[in-house]
Amino acid sequence: MGLARTTTEQWEQKVNKILTTRELQVFQALGEGKTVREMAGLLRLSVKTVQSHQDHIRAKLGILDSHKVFMLAVRQQCDAAVSLEGGGAGSINSEEVGAEGQDDVPLQTLSPRLLQIFQALGEGIELKHIAGQLGISYSTASIHVQNLKQRLHCGSLKELYVRAVRQKYRAQANTISSCNNSLIL
Repeated sequence: MGLARTTTEQWEQKVNKILTTRELQVFQALGEGKTVREMAGLLRLSVKTVQSHQDHIRAKLGILDSHKVFMLAVRQQCDAAVSLEGGGAGSINSEEVGAEGQDDVPLQTLSPRLLQIFQALGEGIELKHIAGQLGISYSTASIHVQNLKQRLHCGSLKELYVRAVRQKYRAQANTISSCNNSLIL
């Protein structure tokens, strides 16, 4: 059974079983969008040790692409923030996924193209693939990402990915919540 086909609970169990405590800490920090230097300072490790833990995580999960491991970590952070109540009603824990005002992206201020790119980032698609899907050059896609980072006050591409995924999860939770409210009425 591939990692992509496992449920969230199965995935969490698998990660918790195969990663050491320190590797889990690195994995969680990765999901928060921390850089290697930030992780090193936070965990009081050397940069080289953090990189070694990242290598071990990739090897244990059987995923060579560091971007895919990053996206899995971000999704797990968001999944952990979505609490399942009873028959599957989801709600976002705003402290874990980012408080409304802190991470709330003013999507109405983005152009249709920037919105397309932001949503693709939220799906975890790499920039070179986004460029291909939209029929634009990688350079043009990079310029759009720079504009997104500036408008959304993101310091790095990693932070932009985290915000896009969080926005996606927040929108999904709001949809589930509104569906549940209409069923109650």
